[in-house]
Amino acid sequence: MSSTAKKKYFDRNLKRTKAAYLDLETFKKYEKYLVGSGIMIDGNARDFIEKLHYEDHYAIYNGEKFFFNGCQVKILENGKKSVKLEVYNLTKDSTVFSVTKSTATDCVEAFQDAPIWNGKSFWEIENQIQWVDE
Repeated sequence: MSSTAKKKYFDRNLKRTKAAYLDLETFKKYEKYLVGSGIMIDGNARDFIEKLHYEDHYAIYNGEKFFFNGCQVKILENGKKSVKLEVYNLTKDSTVFSVTKSTATDCVEAFQDAPIWNGKSFWEIENQIQWVDE
């Protein structure tokens, strides 16, 4: 193989390696959201998460009823947005999760990572949650 052919071969493989690395980094960033099956009792977990951006929900987990106060947007005096997402345990009358971020997506991502379900995240127990919305 000539040196020109070797260089082209090397360059082509280097591009593939870089692309694969970037795809791996992207995958690692979103891997936690791909873990779940998407199955909840009486609903779809991915729909549930998506609708948290703009809707309230009720759900039952481990015999306890929860209220998910979907993302609430507040415009601050400086013109910036403040978005809040909260989850209440109605059975125990307590707030189990509350976060304020600059976007609804950031709030929902923080919720998905939060170990509020007996030390587990939403995607670890999604198939044990019943979506009731009542």
